[in-house]
Amino acid sequence: MLLTISREFGSEIAKLRPLRKSHLNNVLLRLHVRACQVSAEVITLLENGYADGGMARWRTLHEISIVMALMNEHGEKLAERYIAHRAVEAKFGKDQYELCYEQLGYQPLNPTECREIEEQFEHAITTYGKEFRGPYGWAAGYVPKGPRGIGLGELEAAAGRAAMASHYKLASYNVHAGPHALFFRVGLMGESGLLAGASNAGLTEPGQNTAVSLAFISILLVRNCINLDTVVTMKMLLQLRDEIPRAFANAERKLQTDHARHGAQKKKQ
Repeated sequence: MLLTISREFGSEIAKLRPLRKSHLNNVLLRLHVRACQVSAEVITLLENGYADGGMARWRTLHEISIVMALMNEHGEKLAERYIAHRAVEAKFGKDQYELCYEQLGYQPLNPTECREIEEQFEHAITTYGKEFRGPYGWAAGYVPKGPRGIGLGELEAAAGRAAMASHYKLASYNVHAGPHALFFRVGLMGESGLLAGASNAGLTEPGQNTAVSLAFISILLVRNCINLDTVVTMKMLLQLRDEIPRAFANAERKLQTDHARHGAQKKKQ
């Protein structure tokens, strides 16, 4: 229900603020659309018993919420930089392709296309400065630098989303091939055993995180489109955001009780 309301909400906001009107409207609506799609992916994974996969996809939703918050705070100029940063990402992608296309048996890129990518990259750097070339260069001048420049941690803190850092770290284990993910799985009851498929355990964390992030992103979409309908919808989103974690927690407690009872019966046998 939360996802359905969020989609309908985004559709109504899009009618009030067409994409072509500003960079900010364009970015916010596209971020919200992507958030809805990612949330649907999380739901699909959880319905099929893949809590760890759901947690990994929530990681992307958290990143979207960070960008959404920063765009909402800083407005049109930052949204313009964010869109322009596509030229930097295209340049990095081209350079990476040129390093490996022969090994893959692919054809080289069209020289004209390569030249256009290089020209757009140079134009972006000339327009926005040398710091713009970094992975998060679009945020330079808007987000305080850390010891190593601007990373996701700096964006997270600037967006007021640092409280979710530990959840994000847990989700990251399921994305990378580090050793911790070999021994800890969200979908396991306890830390013993191996999990090679689906499980009905561990759904609470990715489920509640997705509800919180999607509601947050949807409410940020409103900005100055405040009227009776949007206020009512926001209250519904907040109510569902609060109810969903309780529902997941209740289901998990029942699962743990059943699991303990089953374990006790096995011992008696």
